[in-house]
Amino acid sequence: MIVRMMVFFCGGGIVCLAAALLSAQEIQVTLDQVPAGVRATLLKEAGAGTIREIESETRNGVTTYEAEIQINGGIIEIRMDAEGNVLGRSLETPRLPAAKLTLDQVPEAARKALSGAAHGAPITAVTREQEDRTIVYEGAWTVNGASFEATVTEDGTLVEIEETVALDKAPAVVQTAVQKHFAGAAVTIERQMIVIYEISGAVDGKTREISVFPTGRTVSGDDGDDDDDDEDEDDDDDDHEGGEDD
Repeated sequence: MIVRMMVFFCGGGIVCLAAALLSAQEIQVTLDQVPAGVRATLLKEAGAGTIREIESETRNGVTTYEAEIQINGGIIEIRMDAEGNVLGRSLETPRLPAAKLTLDQVPEAARKALSGAAHGAPITAVTREQEDRTIVYEGAWTVNGASFEATVTEDGTLVEIEETVALDKAPAVVQTAVQKHFAGAAVTIERQMIVIYEISGAVDGKTREISVFPTGRTVSGDDGDDDDDDEDEDDDDDDHEGGEDD
């Protein structure tokens, strides 16, 4: 319970005090004590993870629920209304380890986006992981022997699509590069379509350009610096490294 004191100056220099009683009360509860909708949401979100803590908070007659879920060493905090609708999620650890999910465990918007990217093909595997500061969902499927993967954010925004390409189906320049750098070796070729939003405009008379990734990463077009405060990930460096041709 929070009590806030407010000071008013009345006539004649008299100071009047009034106590504002704010009805914000947090109570730790168990899974059995929450409404059915909240319980269903928590069980779906947790999957094989562990629900560590649940709190109910009532403010001005409105009750919401917050829970911590531990999944493969990472912790997600979820906030819900009394019906079980998710109001927000946040990461409580610097990096959330990847976790395999069923398609039913994926949030509705992300699930619809993955199904749309697959164009009706059955999604055979789903992984939840963290890119930059954003939780993403990666779905995999196969069409006519070719493997596909799509990555989307929780709200269904497309991050990227990958497709395996047979060597004889790859462009001539790719086949030449394989012969030059991987002669005689078994290789995997992927065609990647990565979504990047470019924004340009004039600020204080100077033109500026930035690139924004759906995961929240921002790169300045002026100097190539990454505006994100997170440290560069090793695998990000690997993805962007390029060897010099002989």
